[in-house]
Amino acid sequence: SMGLEIMNGVVTGIGTCKDRVLYVNMPIAKEAFCGDLNIEKVILGEGVTSIGAGAFANCEELYSVTLPSCLKQLPDKAFENCLSLEEINISEGITKIGGSAFAYCESLNKISFPSTLLEIDDSAFESCYSIEEVRLPAGLKRLGASAFANCRDLVLISLPEGLTSIGDCCFYFCVSLEEAVIPEGITRIGEGVFQDCTKLESVTLPSTLKAIGANAFA
Repeated sequence: SMGLEIMNGVVTGIGTCKDRVLYVNMPIAKEAFCGDLNIEKVILGEGVTSIGAGAFANCEELYSVTLPSCLKQLPDKAFENCLSLEEINISEGITKIGGSAFAYCESLNKISFPSTLLEIDDSAFESCYSIEEVRLPAGLKRLGASAFANCRDLVLISLPEGLTSIGDCCFYFCVSLEEAVIPEGITRIGEGVFQDCTKLESVTLPSTLKAIGANAFA
């Protein structure tokens, strides 16, 4: 897209660009497009080797994002509070989804995770009210605190074997969740993991479990 602010080969801001469809093919600085209400669609080319924290946070009209395959991680607050975003295909190659990366994306209901994903950080999908189903990939090792907290429509969560840690309050206030299977290999369930999950009727615990935090199922 033309008119963008660029400094030392990095996009730093929207500049004079008024495009509703934003095409970027170079690294993006932190908060570069934060709060821009013009952008409806973002297409990131293979030149986008890094994205700064909060780069697209509060882009409330943004409904479509195409990520490149060269990215290794999505930063903290990358798409936080993008109220119109309905689906995201997290590209193969990404190993980490940062803290609050998609928090408060209240329209988000379709997420595809890459097989390369190892870590979902704290509050990554907190308060994503429309997510109904989450199937996490086999290689995932860590689920951060409050990662899917307050996902009120979440009915199904599929956790992979090989997961080693589930953070505190991970599924706190997931009021539609009916069953959960904690995979073999998990030794500890954090505090408040399923707290206030009022519909939760069936939880399968692994033989490897050694510790359950306070209010885990309260």
